[in-house]
Amino acid sequence: MELYLDNASTSKIDDDVLKEYINLLSKQYASTGSLHSLGVESLIEENKSKEKIANLLKVKPSEILFDSGATEGNNFAIKGVALNYKNRGHTIITSKVEHPSVMQCFQQLEKDFNFKCLYVDVDEDGIIDLKQLENYLNNDVILVSIMAVNHEVGAIMPLKQISQLVRKYPKIIFHSDITQAIGKIKIDLSLVDIATMSAHKIHGIKGSGFIYKKEKVNLYPLISGHPANNALRAGTSNFPSNIVLSLALEKSLIALNKNFDNLCLCQQKIINLLKEINGVVVNTNPNRSIPSIINFSLIGYNPEVVIRDLSTKGIYVSSKSACSVAIEKQASTTLMAMNKNMAIANSSIRISFDVPLNDEEITFLISSLKETMKNIKKYN
Repeated sequence: MELYLDNASTSKIDDDVLKEYINLLSKQYASTGSLHSLGVESLIEENKSKEKIANLLKVKPSEILFDSGATEGNNFAIKGVALNYKNRGHTIITSKVEHPSVMQCFQQLEKDFNFKCLYVDVDEDGIIDLKQLENYLNNDVILVSIMAVNHEVGAIMPLKQISQLVRKYPKIIFHSDITQAIGKIKIDLSLVDIATMSAHKIHGIKGSGFIYKKEKVNLYPLISGHPANNALRAGTSNFPSNIVLSLALEKSLIALNKNFDNLCLCQQKIINLLKEINGVVVNTNPNRSIPSIINFSLIGYNPEVVIRDLSTKGIYVSSKSACSVAIEKQASTTLMAMNKNMAIANSSIRISFDVPLNDEEITFLISSLKETMKNIKKYN
């Protein structure tokens, strides 16, 4: 038996998506920027995909901008807002548990462009401190960037309440990285001004994604060159990936409606069994998280060794921690922000699934984990 439990890192390409993608690569290869009929056909199909995505998410087609995924999108959204609106104010806000592609944008803007960056705390479940955010907001703030779902523990951020606070200051742009949320929970894009995602998290093509940007928001262009059909992002369009992205999104939303309740049951079963194992601490609160992620710590075990041993059994999981668990800076920043101790933050494992596991698969997972803990050495 094999269990791929690393879907929060990347997911297998959907069969229908792959088939259509290969078809496009071989038959519809003309650039969307070309004026001849083949190029126009490519552009028409890409625009149809944009319209389909917009309809699925209840936004305007003009508010969808294709890109290479969430890392580019987060850089584009955060730096693009900060640099475009720097004359309005110089304070930008994020949380302490953001993805590195968000966190490092803030650090660069702080270091190289002298922006004042404020980092909001989270509680023991990884949920943002709304009161602290409210206290941070003022007339100098131009950007708030808070993820929809945390990538390590699956915590769901209260976007509605955040939006209500931010809307008290009309000049603030509210960005959310929805990479771990889209296709996992229902998302209301009317709450935000900008949202970013990656297709490969929803069984799409790696290296593709889109930015949702309300028409009122202007971004400083980060990529210069021939603008083709996107004046904000120069370069030849990756239209085969852009076209099949709408199919991947459509299928992920169908799967969400079909699987959500059973995913919740599956998550709770696994958590209950994990809690019975001596030395295991569960870091995900199932009542405040998406049902497809479980983060837990094996106290005293090197997560890299655990991951490698489980992979020999056909179980594929991941961890935030690096190989050297003795180095404090390698600890999970999310778990540290959640006030977990170093032993917990240095030994975390994340499992993430896209469909519910059956009882046989759950039993295999738990028994394999127990065997791994029995056979490998602790680091202390």
